[in-house]
Amino acid sequence: MRPFGRPDRLDIPAYRDTEGGSFPYVLYGSAANTSDEAIEAPAVNATWRDSAGEVIASVRGAVVDPDGRPLAELAPGGAADFVIVVDDPLIAARLEDREPELQGVGR
Repeated sequence: MRPFGRPDRLDIPAYRDTEGGSFPYVLYGSAANTSDEAIEAPAVNATWRDSAGEVIASVRGAVVDPDGRPLAELAPGGAADFVIVVDDPLIAARLEDREPELQGVGR
């Protein structure tokens, strides 16, 4: 995870900051298919809540191949990376000290 506004340029297989661009909040990790069926259009939903339990933001990020392209499917037992980018400064600034709830989804 890279907090919003922190000037650490990211250059990972699934995400690359643009030259001269802003520094959005970026959450990245790995997702695994533990079922015995393929998951079509795999993605991860991240939800952040405030101290009262109200949703601050909910953002969906694709599960991607090593070049950052969304996967059409994730095979049983397969794993791949996901990336979630929040570039709205009003929302991103509120996420730094919050732990996201992550949920895998597919079509």
